[in-house]
Amino acid sequence: MKAAGFDGFSTRLGPRHARPAEKRALFAVGYFSSADEKEFADLLKSQKDAGAHRVNVQLADHDTSPSEALRLTLRLMDEADRIGGLEPAIEVHRDTCTETPEKTYTLADGYFKATGKLLPITWDFSHIAVLKHLTPQNYAERLLVRPDLIQRSVQFHFRPFNGHHCAKWKKLTSRRKDAKKRFRQKLV
Repeated sequence: MKAAGFDGFSTRLGPRHARPAEKRALFAVGYFSSADEKEFADLLKSQKDAGAHRVNVQLADHDTSPSEALRLTLRLMDEADRIGGLEPAIEVHRDTCTETPEKTYTLADGYFKATGKLLPITWDFSHIAVLKHLTPQNYAERLLVRPDLIQRSVQFHFRPFNGHHCAKWKKLTSRRKDAKKRFRQKLV
């Protein structure tokens, strides 16, 4: 993996991942999906024990209320702080409490109000783009409305998409270069 240019990998880590990652000088990013706060401690600890510092979390479900999403997020972050050595990030993902931009920004704003900190987010713009049926002409203006949260992000999932489904890069339109240029300009 290292020879191919990869610095690390991400999965729901288990005991079999720590030694190979360390041996190959790769970082391991943990993952889990849960709406059950009683699981948070064990899930976080299992990812840390398998070598993760960063943990990608798909939190709750699409019908989770904003107040419950915030409560779960605060509980998750408190548990990570208690364990120590972990940096969880809430993933923007379908069928989670961050399924739409509106839900994501409501959660981030609530988190900031409660903690004074920006919410660590794993961005996967493909989910928002598909859900909102975005086109290459409006990707940047619709996906990059919160540069503060994007710049705070600890992870990005760069999955190609065209507004209706995930796609292979070669199938994207010729306007891809313009969209990528606008994307980069917004992040500066």
